[in-house]
Amino acid sequence: MPYGSTLGTAVPVCIVYGDHDTTANTAVELGPVLHFSVPDLYQAIPGADKLMIRVEGWDHQPVWERRPNQMLQQMSWKWLDDKKVYGVESGSWVMDADGVVSELE
Repeated sequence: MPYGSTLGTAVPVCIVYGDHDTTANTAVELGPVLHFSVPDLYQAIPGADKLMIRVEGWDHQPVWERRPNQMLQQMSWKWLDDKKVYGVESGSWVMDADGVVSELE
């Protein structure tokens, strides 16, 4: 893969997903064709310039809900402007329903 080292280095990556998202996080039992995992995708990105935030209470379509929509838009702008979201710029994090961000264990 000739561009394999681009993601997470020359191109910083920010992934935001909901903990109730069963569309982007499918069961391993579905096999290699249908199984998908956001955390696995994050781990597969080779560079260190990457951020992943799991948001509690969100499903697959936060853009269609008022409060998650606004939060997702704010998170996107923060990433694009500062390459930080709620003060963090890399690693795996979880955001609770009150908007508190803590390191994902």
